Amino acid sequence: AVIALATPCAKLTTIELGDCYNLTDAAAIALASHCAKLTSIGLSCCGNLTVDGVLALTSHCAKLTSIDLSSCTNRTDATVIAVATHCANLTSIDLTYCRNITDAGVIALATHCTKLTTINLRACRNLTDGAVIAIGACCAKLTTISMSGCYMITDAAAIALATRCTNLTNVRLNGCRKITDTAVISLATHCAKLESIDLEYCVKLTDAAVTALANHCDNLTSVGVGSCRSVTTIAVVELARRCPKLTRIGAPAINSDLVHMIKKINPNIIFRYT
Repeated sequence: AVIALATPCAKLTTIELGDCYNLTDAAAIALASHCAKLTSIGLSCCGNLTVDGVLALTSHCAKLTSIDLSSCTNRTDATVIAVATHCANLTSIDLTYCRNITDAGVIALATHCTKLTTINLRACRNLTDGAVIAIGACCAKLTTISMSGCYMITDAAAIALATRCTNLTNVRLNGCRKITDTAVISLATHCAKLESIDLEYCVKLTDAAVTALANHCDNLTSVGVGSCRSVTTIAVVELARRCPKLTRIGAPAINSDLVHMIKKINPNIIFRYT
């Protein structure tokens, strides 16, 4: 089907092939050969597509700005390097659950794709601070990053992002259990445009992190601090008071009286307890 589509559609710019489990390199090569104007392609869960298929696409489609390679456990650094080497205009990439990717692939991506604004590294469990520090050093236009479940990430990575990527609006660090107040304070201090930050299961956090967000990030609409057992209701109330745009808080259990009080401060807030 994809091969038949590619031949007459030379002007095609966007195609979503997510969950096309039987898609092979032959389809990717057909797209690459006939659809050189592609700017966005979704290949999530295309597990039969190899690095050869991705290389064909990236080498022929130089205008690519967005690519989704998520949920393909056979993706390796070779795939990411193929993207990085040929797609200098890339602004968005999703590598969620690409668990075989290491720092080498992400460093290549950061070095060659300096226009990146969005990168999803959720559950890329082999990544260390080195990968994120490279992103911070090279991708100053970054606005959105997910490192959820990258359990080796520490404060050093978050601080590198905070100090170099000051346009960040969306940050997900949930499950990064090595992250401490120091990282969140740095993000809050340097990234005043933050709209959403997920810190659930960052078990080392205390009220100091939440208070820093309250003091510096009044554009926040969503904050997750669920399962952060050292975060108290005092900090959550202050967050609600200081961030009038908040509509969602993921928090440890709060009693009904406090919920009522917070609702008086901001009736639009919805709580999610963890």
